[in-house]
Amino acid sequence: MIEAAFYGTRGAAILRNVNGSFYDFTVEHCEGTRRRLLAGPPDDWGGRAVCAWAQRVADHAAFDPTAERLVAVSAVIDRIYGR
Repeated sequence: MIEAAFYGTRGAAILRNVNGSFYDFTVEHCEGTRRRLLAGPPDDWGGRAVCAWAQRVADHAAFDPTAERLVAVSAVIDRIYGR
């Protein structure tokens, strides 16, 4: 089970995977005893990242300096997993 809950003054947001999936998630807004589904499967997200990347490469032949942030993100993820 993968789950994260974020609590605030106007309720909570809960993100959890569906049936043990690494790809399908639901997001709910909880307020008091009420739950409202904000997003859930099926979600056609799988190919969107690749399409967005291909479009950026086609539009701009130069190096994108924002990609440097990926190194920092990778380092944070490695620290989370104790590497």
